[in-house]
Amino acid sequence: MVVSQLQKGDVGPSDTFQGTGERHPKRYIGSRPMIRRRGSPDRARSGARVRPIVASSNQIFLFYLSLCLCMKQCTTCGLERDEAEFYIRIKRGRSILAPSCKECARKKALTYYHAHRYGINEAHKQWLREHPIEGWVTHTCQAHKISELYEDILWMAKRTKKCPICGCVLTYRDGKATICSATLDRRENNDSKDPKDFWVICLRCNITKGSRNMAEMTEWSKAWLISTE
Repeated sequence: MVVSQLQKGDVGPSDTFQGTGERHPKRYIGSRPMIRRRGSPDRARSGARVRPIVASSNQIFLFYLSLCLCMKQCTTCGLERDEAEFYIRIKRGRSILAPSCKECARKKALTYYHAHRYGINEAHKQWLREHPIEGWVTHTCQAHKISELYEDILWMAKRTKKCPICGCVLTYRDGKATICSATLDRRENNDSKDPKDFWVICLRCNITKGSRNMAEMTEWSKAWLISTE
């Protein structure tokens, strides 16, 4: 790797500046080049030239390592850690790093939970009693790993009061499941994350449907009706 450094008394580089025919001067900070801005002294007229300096592989490695490794000191443990070890917070519309590292933040959260466990659990249970559909959607999206579809599933659940297959009244609550408990199902039983492929049906119909898609379920229903005649 060859790094060019401008020195006094040297001739400028071979490229021209702004079509004037004059050689384009450059100045370097360390090993990082910076193009001369307008209004700065034209050092090319002084007869400057670029002298190539060959940087060793060790110097190149340390330079790029200093660019990649950005360290930050944790305000709790006092250790310097990589910026990837800190959570990102949004403050006044800007993304900033949390003052404590992830390890210390987890310890703080665990300590607070054990100290206020009863109050937290009671508040959560009260919230679930007041918002059964929101609680069901949150648990369901986490179980199916589709948290990005929370708003779509919530919109669907609020408008689905009865099972579209059997017509029973759906119940949205955690705890002991019943045959009328609401469940989320994929119509075609694939790995699609399209909201149109999901629907809310009761537990009994979901168990009956099993791993069948809609076409297979229709054929199974016809065969079942024929067998019962």
